[in-house]
Amino acid sequence: GLSLPAGPRGHSRAAVGYRRLLADRRFWALAVGIVAATLPGLTFVGNLEPMGVSFGLAGATALGAIAAFAAGNAAGRIAWGAVFDRLGGRRTIALSLALVSLSVAAVVALRGSGAGFVLAAVFVGFCYGGCFSVYASQVVHVYGASVLGTVYPLVLLAHGVSGMVGPRLAGRAFDATGSFLPGLWGILVLPVVGLAAYLVLSGRRGSRAAAE
Repeated sequence: GLSLPAGPRGHSRAAVGYRRLLADRRFWALAVGIVAATLPGLTFVGNLEPMGVSFGLAGATALGAIAAFAAGNAAGRIAWGAVFDRLGGRRTIALSLALVSLSVAAVVALRGSGAGFVLAAVFVGFCYGGCFSVYASQVVHVYGASVLGTVYPLVLLAHGVSGMVGPRLAGRAFDATGSFLPGLWGILVLPVVGLAAYLVLSGRRGSRAAAE
């Protein structure tokens, strides 16, 4: 099983096996959160160029959105760590889910503007990159550094689900409708639902102190 050390407030934590981990609402909060947070980025990274072209943007602008996404991705891995240190894990994850929702909404609203499309791509990448500092940090905060190598890979399995599901669904939606907009609306809804689910799962009385 997992031997979980004393928490940040000094209270002891009992040894927890995989069955108890999978029954822990805090674990599922992290899994749901990372799916909702990374699916937009994983969907965008493979579709930004054809998406931009379908919106009537020049090919060079659509390619520029890919570079913008990459720059946002790199910046997010650093910046979100600082946000985590200031706000704590629960608030930071909630903020990132809200921001990625707004970023996808901006893609929909500004799709006809080259500058707007590129800027929205920056923020989608920014939120995506931040996941790889925030969720690892939150695993350490909730469960302890000694089990990071055991718990965090399970959280990343949820990220793998995003990679398998998101791009395929977006592609099928485009094939069926000839437009990326239906897929974008679905991608927009997921982080909103994920935010609500994360707040419910991570806010249980008795685990709130560890999750914040």
